[in-house]
Amino acid sequence: TPRQGTTARILLPQTASVTASPLAPARSPLPAGRRVLVADDDELVARSLERMLRGWGLEVQLARNGREAIQRYTAQQPRFDVVLLDLLMPELGGAEAFAILRRVDPEIKVWISSGNIPVELGQRLVASGARGLLHKPYDPEALRSALAETLGAG
Repeated sequence: TPRQGTTARILLPQTASVTASPLAPARSPLPAGRRVLVADDDELVARSLERMLRGWGLEVQLARNGREAIQRYTAQQPRFDVVLLDLLMPELGGAEAFAILRRVDPEIKVWISSGNIPVELGQRLVASGARGLLHKPYDPEALRSALAETLGAG
């Protein structure tokens, strides 16, 4: 008949308080105010990276190529805490800029980034002092973890 239907009653067991589990892994802490030089010829990538790093409390300067990165690094006192160098840039690429920067400052902390880093070149760069390789597009958690390790924060 109309207006009649089935009534269902559901009884669920009572539980103790439920603790929500985090959806994202714990973030590596980054020391605020540390200074990062980002060298990338792709302005969209550089600006996006700048926003992300600033959001993490870091100070950021951008360079459009390896030559500009060297100029900014050598002009800055005190020096940058870490440098992110794109592998392929006009005028002077990341590998060449890294070699020059290592002569200027043997203690420099550099990460090399690219969408495609040939294995042999990557191994050579790490063997000559690069902290590691970051693949583009950037994975924010991998980047944050790399920076935390480099900056002694985790």
